[in-house]
Amino acid sequence: MRKQNELRVTWLNEDDLKELYDINAPAAILSKDAAQTNAYLFTHALLQYAIKKGARVLIHAV
Repeated sequence: MRKQNELRVTWLNEDDLKELYDINAPAAILSKDAAQTNAYLFTHALLQYAIKKGARVLIHAV
């Protein structure tokens, strides 16, 4: 997807984040281009895709 849209991104692992930005997180994507998404719509689309591929999505499951 990123190649199709020519997005210049780099995957940063936990060590990279700590060393470069003093951030404690498991991973991140660093983008050279500006981009943003609606988190709700993006999550909904991912769930719909997973359901089409056979995943079961449980709501209110603990």
